[in-house]
Order: sequence, then structure tokens, then C-alpha cells
Amino acid sequence: MTANTNDHTPGPWKVEADPDNKGKHPYHDTRFITTGDGGNWQWIAKLSDHPNQAANARLIAACPDLIAALEKACYLIDSGYLRDPDWESLDWEQKMQSKQTLFYDAARAAIEKARKGRMT
Repeated sequence: MTANTNDHTPGPWKVEADPDNKGKHPYHDTRFITTGDGGNWQWIAKLSDHPNQAANARLIAACPDLIAALEKACYLIDSGYLRDPDWESLDWEQKMQSKQTLFYDAARAAIEKARKGRMT
């Protein structure tokens, strides 16, 4: 993806420890979501203490990759590469209830939520 199509900081994102408190408490080891490497990094988010903090940090860090995967899957469906082989023989109601349509609609809703902040 090009930078001008993103409304977010481009990935990859990663989970980082609080450099001042690393190892002092488990929460400090999954405190920040960052991008970049070496001396060229920036904070994306700082997480507050929470029992699910490590899992939340991993999920947040994976978001750019998840959006890219959903966009690619939707593109492949739109292009016909991932189309159900029986798609053309299905009637409208069957198409609307197919796994392909359910996945596609859910993927598009998640992309829309991430890109434009719309909640469904």
C-alpha cells in the first residue's frame, strides 16, 4: 500500500517494552506499539495496565497486516480468483447466504471500520 491511501501509520507495527521499566512488571514488557527500527521508530500507542494487555498489544500490532490481508482477499474475490466454483449456478438468495458473501461482507465492514471509523 502507498502512504497516501492509509489513514494510519504504515506497518509493520510491533510490541515493545517500556525502556525505563522493562522486566520490573509484566505490564511493562508490553507497554508500547511502535513502528520502525533502530533509532528511526515512533510510538503508535501506549497501553495502560490491564490483565489482557499482552494479548491486546499483539492484536493492535497485527492490525496493518490484518487489513492488508482482508483487502487482498476482497480483491481476489472481486477479481474472481477466490469465487465459489458454483457461484454462477446459485440464485440471488443462495448467493446472499453463501460463506463467500458472509466473509466478504464481514471483511468489507472491518476494512470500513478501520479506514473510516464507522462502527457496524
